[in-house]
Amino acid sequence: MLTYAFDIPNVTLTLAVMIGLAVGIDYALFILFRYRQVMKTETDYIKGIGLAVGTAGSAVIFAGVTVVIAVCGLSLVGIDFLAVMGFASAISVIFAVFSALTLLPALISIFHKHIKVNKLQSNFKKDIDTPWSKFITGNALAAVLLGLIILVAAAIPVSHMRLGIPDDGVKPADSTQKKAYDIISDKFGEGFNGQIPMLINVKDKKMIHKDYNKIYNLCIKILR
Repeated sequence: MLTYAFDIPNVTLTLAVMIGLAVGIDYALFILFRYRQVMKTETDYIKGIGLAVGTAGSAVIFAGVTVVIAVCGLSLVGIDFLAVMGFASAISVIFAVFSALTLLPALISIFHKHIKVNKLQSNFKKDIDTPWSKFITGNALAAVLLGLIILVAAAIPVSHMRLGIPDDGVKPADSTQKKAYDIISDKFGEGFNGQIPMLINVKDKKMIHKDYNKIYNLCIKILR
């Protein structure tokens, strides 16, 4: 579908399949695990499927929306092919969510007899609380503050982040690519490794001083 509006790079399909496969398996296992939990105390598999999708399904939708927003954020970089990769990945994630909510329940209803579920005994009691969960719930405010401090500390480098496509200048200093990059920069000047060709249509008119100023200002804008 994206091919009607964008030029799609070859790597886009591979990336979309990888992300769609990863989240699709994750969401499917999430619902299947919930179904097995429900069926430990439930006898009707149809009702079990409904309960599993009704509870875990909302979490799958939330997770899918989060991933879609994240991959669409690639468009903020301002590079067309990265934006297309993000949009293609978002479409694959949307299909993965719909498959987990529609196709998976149908498959469970067909193969429910082959899904092994260990029934709980009526007198079975088990404390599912762990020391860590007891500590977190007992010190909820401290846990929230600690989490916020860690997140803020991890986000500090964002203010110095420069977005762009890496070139040979970021390769290890002893690599051939890095040495060649440095030699070209030293001999021909900064920016020679990343030239941007420009085509100017003068419409068969002679260039005047004002036109040269416009071109110069455009070059300065691109460099920034």
